[in-house]
Amino acid sequence: REGKPSFVIVNDRVRTVITAPIGLDNDWHHIAGVLEADKTMKLYVDGTLAVSGIAPTMLTKSPNTGLVVGADNNNGVTGGLPSFTGWIDSIRISHTAAGPEDVKSMAENPSAESPPSAKTVLAITFDKSNTKDSSGANNHGDGNQSLLFEKGGSGLALHLASEAPKQGPEAVAAQAPMPANSYFVQPHWTKDVPIIARGMALANKTLFIAGPADVVDEEDAMARLSKGDDSVVPALVQQDENLDGKHGAVILAVDGPTGNVLTTTQLSSPPIWDGMAAAHGCIFISTLDGRVVCLSGK
Repeated sequence: REGKPSFVIVNDRVRTVITAPIGLDNDWHHIAGVLEADKTMKLYVDGTLAVSGIAPTMLTKSPNTGLVVGADNNNGVTGGLPSFTGWIDSIRISHTAAGPEDVKSMAENPSAESPPSAKTVLAITFDKSNTKDSSGANNHGDGNQSLLFEKGGSGLALHLASEAPKQGPEAVAAQAPMPANSYFVQPHWTKDVPIIARGMALANKTLFIAGPADVVDEEDAMARLSKGDDSVVPALVQQDENLDGKHGAVILAVDGPTGNVLTTTQLSSPPIWDGMAAAHGCIFISTLDGRVVCLSGK
């Protein structure tokens, strides 16, 4: 916000934010957010502590949604701010809190590998024009074919921009304005579905989408909560329970050419993330309750 970096933690619908007092200029900067065992939140800019705060609690469970770089995946982390526009040279996530000297060392040499004691679970440099994780945890990113990689502070960087990109180490994004409907590639159709899609599979011209029921607009809910409106809390609780698989799920068969829903089938448990495949006339689903389900036509 206003060029000032923030460190945000959202846990059990409680959003805690600490923000650096000074905005960034257009040069390269190293940003590090650290959550310590005593719930202290620290935000470092270029190896120097910029601001600290206290989180109400530690993270109590793994997120229900995947990691998104440059946006918040509708989970309310950014508090309604627009998606990030700019360059990201590298990303690193570790399960051990870094100390001041560790952060300073990383800021001075961001391409250096983390020591084993850091328990790093994600390390992406973008230097090979991809989003491969080099930490050994295999948390590789998706979407490489549509991403823009340019010269960064060290090697290549990921360029997140509203302009239509073209790839290449020295690529320059086109300066065309974003169309009113936010699409450069015009879709044949768009449809809202009443579920949170956790798995999709295409079989011939039929698209299968599976996930738990979507009962709340998270962005609207976070905006209402920020104004003290607690009436949305029951719906958020229901949404959490749906994502945890407590109320089953639905698989939709959608006609590819038109987007019309052909059939709706109830499932006892949602799929794990990206846990669907189509083969030999069947849909195979790996579910949150530890089973593999096979569905076939009559």
